Amino acid sequence: MQTFQRTRHLAALVALAALTNCASDEQPVQRYDSQIGMLSANLPHPYIVQFAAGYDVDATAKDLAGTFGLTISHRYDKVLRGAAVRLPAPVLAKLQNDPRIAQIDYDFDIYAIGKPGPTPPPAQVEPVGYLYIGATSTANEGAGQRVAVLDTGIDLDHPDLVGSIDADFLKDCAGENTEAGNDLDGHGSHVAGTIAASNNAVGSVGIGNQIKVVPVKVLNRNGKGSWSSIICGIDYVTSHVADIRVANMSLGGTGTYCAPLSLPLCVPSALQVAVQNSVTAGVTYAVAAGNEGALASSSVPAAYPWVIAVSAYDTKTKTFPTWSNYGPRVDLAAPGVGIFSTYKNGGYATLSGTSMASPHVAAAAALYLSTHSNAAPDQVRQGLQALGLGSYSGQNANHQEKMLQVHSL
Repeated sequence: MQTFQRTRHLAALVALAALTNCASDEQPVQRYDSQIGMLSANLPHPYIVQFAAGYDVDATAKDLAGTFGLTISHRYDKVLRGAAVRLPAPVLAKLQNDPRIAQIDYDFDIYAIGKPGPTPPPAQVEPVGYLYIGATSTANEGAGQRVAVLDTGIDLDHPDLVGSIDADFLKDCAGENTEAGNDLDGHGSHVAGTIAASNNAVGSVGIGNQIKVVPVKVLNRNGKGSWSSIICGIDYVTSHVADIRVANMSLGGTGTYCAPLSLPLCVPSALQVAVQNSVTAGVTYAVAAGNEGALASSSVPAAYPWVIAVSAYDTKTKTFPTWSNYGPRVDLAAPGVGIFSTYKNGGYATLSGTSMASPHVAAAAALYLSTHSNAAPDQVRQGLQALGLGSYSGQNANHQEKMLQVHSL
């Protein structure tokens, strides 16, 4: 990870970086001049800039834009104080010495996890995940709860979703302004349907079909976003924490968790800071563990200890697919193979991935909060883990996590 921070310990960090890796697997802090050869001097690059304490976000962003010619795409004032910018490498060298700057992160890409395969709409069926976790056995439908879907948007006109979408809280951080909040990819609509598709005569049915889903578009029509667009969504949800208590992030990118004990050898990234501050504010996050067949600790945001990282289980073979990320960082397992749900353009699709597993847990978190209204995010996670199956077919050395169950909610 490329992170640039103004610090008196910089020289010592560079020396230590030559001897050892960060204890958290996060890359050590490095001087900018050790990285400048990697960047084109003439092309603008994306960064996330955090402002020093005491500086007003809007005024500082405006002044920096005028002074350095920055292009600003997002401003943040809830989960961190700063902005997403684009600038050429030589300007970065000047900006890092400005006393108003506390930290600069490179703005890495983030992608939706899982790929589509649309199918025609049938008469209503109960998806395998809905059945497997016991959603048929509970009268709790999550009334009064909202789940923010940080994804590619949601099909705003889908007949199986339109009654479940709370468009009053719609937010578009992906920059596709002609289709604000609407899903041009299908991934976000699939996630939303698992959570809250209507219980009607056609299509699919959600785990809590009285839950309201909130489109927070952070990925574009190709399922691609960046740290800056994800933080934009996190910042927005946090600003509405009184109304939105749960969020789903079926997305991820390469990265690790910078543990407090590893400071100052690594510096928490802007994305890590944003997620931690949002959870501290009261938002519970269900997150896809990743589809790389690797340790979930190597993918962010799944690596962060404040989120509920979810692996994917195959209910047909009663095993974990080899592509599902694993390890101690995973908090719960949920069905993630052959999951039928809503899709873009009023359609339906059967998809597989940890992206499909995560919204099962997001919906369960909303059900939990509907009966435990004062529960903090960590209490929601512990509550769902306590209700999960501790022993089931397919567990192995890599997958010891409990299996999500909602029948007693």
